[in-house]
Amino acid sequence: MPEIKTTNVSVNWTSTQAFAVALISLLLGLAGGWFIRKSFVPAPSATAVVPPAAPAGNPPPAPLGPLTALPTPDQIKKMADMQAAPLLESLKSDPNNPDLLARIGNIYYDVKQYPGGHRILRTLLEAPACERRRAHGHGHRVLV
Repeated sequence: MPEIKTTNVSVNWTSTQAFAVALISLLLGLAGGWFIRKSFVPAPSATAVVPPAAPAGNPPPAPLGPLTALPTPDQIKKMADMQAAPLLESLKSDPNNPDLLARIGNIYYDVKQYPGGHRILRTLLEAPACERRRAHGHGHRVLV
């Protein structure tokens, strides 16, 4: 029987060849992805989409972007009052509820209405220590 000789051939690439193969692979991948994406995206239609007309009683929505005015401090205070109103109603039935006091105080502090938040949180500080711990959970004494 004749012997079969095998030879191990090692192919060494130069850095230029490796860079060229990587660049060609990248370009082929980008082109393939672009073609695949184009095949799934519908072409824009020639007809214009007309938004439905707004009811006569509602004003048109304010434009978004750089022309939109920031709310004034009075508007911010009114928004905080509206957000805190249901909590304040609940507080009337339980005036020493530390959870409600903390939530209301945080609402006013979040909108930088410090006198209102300070007044509410001072009431929380005057509550007994066990109530304060319950308001902040896990038994931590945060406000002592």
